[in-house]
Amino acid sequence: MTTNVQLGNQLGQILAQGASADIELMIYSCFSKINDKLNANEEIMKPEEVCDFLKVSMPTLNNLVKSGNFNSYDFKNAKGIYYKRSEIIQALRKRE
Repeated sequence: MTTNVQLGNQLGQILAQGASADIELMIYSCFSKINDKLNANEEIMKPEEVCDFLKVSMPTLNNLVKSGNFNSYDFKNAKGIYYKRSEIIQALRKRE
């Protein structure tokens, strides 16, 4: 009887390890899909939003763009200038 219990415990551990790997793979897959969606939906910011985000004035924002820290975009069918949040964050990381 003890042998059967030991075999049952070992089988349970093997199954648990296999299930653990499957669960880990499923979680990784879900996070990858979420990350892909976040990257696909690039956040666009208005100049005022960028100034609030960086805590700078509009002239300082213009100087940052002129000095090549990040780009500004003029999209068709949209009024005004816009910025990509990812480029702003990338510029901040370069300064660190």
